Amino acid sequence: MLAEGEDAKSIFNNSLEKTAEGTGHLGSKISKLGALGSVGLLIQILLSIIGVLFLIFTIWGGFIWMNSRGVESEVTRAKDIIRNALIGLVIVIAAYAITNFVGENLLK
Repeated sequence: MLAEGEDAKSIFNNSLEKTAEGTGHLGSKISKLGALGSVGLLIQILLSIIGVLFLIFTIWGGFIWMNSRGVESEVTRAKDIIRNALIGLVIVIAAYAITNFVGENLLK
């Protein structure tokens, strides 16, 4: 049963602190950030990795395209790689925007 006046944010933070204490990670760098800081750090790391993957796929597709020497199947393959990388990036950015919007409006 929830105590009166306790909101979802404080319940989430308290449960994460108890988990960190139980596992011996209470004094770690991540626990000093708090629950929302830890989630933000995780999202930042994941977005950085996804950005690097997008760059790698784009360069790979461009490399295939430049070395295709006019072979239509290779050009099509390169275009598909670049298009799929761009679609993936758009999906990730949209997911982040939706999550950010919902998170800001629900945690206020």
